[in-house]
Amino acid sequence: MPNSTLRNWLHVDVFGSSPGRWIKWSLVAAGLATSTQAKAEYRVNVGDVLEVAVAGVPELRHRAPVQIDGSISLPLVGMLPVAGLPLSQIRTKVGEVLTSKIFRQRTSEGREVVVVIDANEVTTIVAEYRPIYVNGDVSKPGEYPYRPATTARQLVAMAGGYDIRRIRMNNPYLESADLRSEYGSLWTEFAKNRRAVAH
Repeated sequence: MPNSTLRNWLHVDVFGSSPGRWIKWSLVAAGLATSTQAKAEYRVNVGDVLEVAVAGVPELRHRAPVQIDGSISLPLVGMLPVAGLPLSQIRTKVGEVLTSKIFRQRTSEGREVVVVIDANEVTTIVAEYRPIYVNGDVSKPGEYPYRPATTARQLVAMAGGYDIRRIRMNNPYLESADLRSEYGSLWTEFAKNRRAVAH
């Protein structure tokens, strides 16, 4: 799936030494890419928090969460769609808008100075990444913070590794025998209850 989707799913099956044993775990990882995509530039998505700043203008430093519609709200800029874009493109878009604006800055003496913003003075970083959710045959499934270039193996380690108690033997013959046995027990119990109600 492309990085621009709200969530990327990565399913991994690791086969054990015996044919009947297998481990299946899944990661819900928004923004987590395969090894070939991991080297690509990070693309911002819903849940990330961006920090935009302009050199020499501390009043314009602002943190903005990426909203559910994929946009951020910035002073002097307004609403700007950013979901699915790399930081370099977002920086360019913010810079283009700010260069057309006039910003009035107050000095310590109380004078007002007009500041002309150069697009090259704009910086944009990801202040907070959206979380990753690890689920499946791990010791501690749940929400974990995302770090750039995190691998699936590292996420499994963060989640406490594989939990041997969660791994199930999937033998269809044994499962069907168990189900037949359980069906017979439940049917017998049902017949006894029905007889007791009739009398």
